[in-house]
Amino acid sequence: MLIAFGAMATLGVLDITMTSFENFTDSTEQQRQEERQSRMADIQDIYGRGATAIILYIVTMVIAFVIKEKPKIVGIVLIAISVITLFLMGLFGVIAFALLLTAGIVALRYKKPQQVTTGI
Repeated sequence: MLIAFGAMATLGVLDITMTSFENFTDSTEQQRQEERQSRMADIQDIYGRGATAIILYIVTMVIAFVIKEKPKIVGIVLIAISVITLFLMGLFGVIAFALLLTAGIVALRYKKPQQVTTGI
């Protein structure tokens, strides 16, 4: 989740920097306006992806702590969310993908411990 926040914050800083330095170029006002609109469309796309990934991370945390009786379902959901966030965030989502995939595999392989009764 922090990586998604970091990517969104970095993009915001870069946009502010690009906007402040675009007046130093020799382009016309119309060219600057077109570049600004193109950049805003890209930023909105990335912010939408980042917000969706953050929501999925929150859902993942809730599911992992709420559904304790059915670890297979939790494992499948974690693996599905890991793949979705990888596609949503691209290379920014690789670390989250690896961590969620590992958690999903562990949840799938989890077996409840058997209660041992003694004959005493």
